[in-house]
Amino acid sequence: MTELFTQLGFVSSVLAGFAFSFVGGLLSSSSPSRIYGWAFSSALFAAVTLTVAAVGAVFAGLAFDGESAQGEQRRTLHQLVSQTFLLGILGLLVAAGCVGWLKSRQLGIVSVIIAVIGFLGMATVVMPFLRMQ
Repeated sequence: MTELFTQLGFVSSVLAGFAFSFVGGLLSSSSPSRIYGWAFSSALFAAVTLTVAAVGAVFAGLAFDGESAQGEQRRTLHQLVSQTFLLGILGLLVAAGCVGWLKSRQLGIVSVIIAVIGFLGMATVVMPFLRMQ
């Protein structure tokens, strides 16, 4: 289980860095609109939740490795870190769906379609694991 948290922490930190870069890119944009607000807010939300997931995964891994967490605590740690990670992914997908609208209607439609396909793919991959918890 410690290796799972190591991998989850690594993936979360990489995605958090990407999300912070996304936020930085949006800050350099000069199109303050409602869509801009959605894209910026969801990218920042993703960056923060993925950072929390990365830190949580590190500490959960330490708790599992040191065997200081037992039974129900282990399950709770796993659920909290996993749910935080999934919230971050959802934030990234919302930001990806919004960002195309900043340039044109066509790009907006394409970005929403791709974000929805990404969401459906994530749901398909993740649902079996959520049922196991």
